[in-house]
Amino acid sequence: AERRRRELLGEGRGAAAAEGAAATREARRADRLAQLRSKQAGAAASAMNESLSAAQERGEKLAQVGDKAENLAHEADEFASLAKQLRRQQEGGFFGGLFG
Repeated sequence: AERRRRELLGEGRGAAAAEGAAATREARRADRLAQLRSKQAGAAASAMNESLSAAQERGEKLAQVGDKAENLAHEADEFASLAKQLRRQQEGGFFGGLFG
């Protein structure tokens, strides 16, 4: 009965109780550290995803600008060709463009 009373009251376990409390504190510290590392890893993954998304958007915009530049170059060539035709017509007089 005395032994049971000591077990219930925590008496007689001085060194063992201290070791158990230290182990519990260490386990809590390890849990907090694991949670902190998990949060940091989550933040890093989030930042990486945002950077990847921004890079993809920049790539799409660059592709659009490239397409527009290509279209503009084609239209400039067409304009130059029409300007040459018009100049030839004007240099040849009224009928110069029709026969030459």
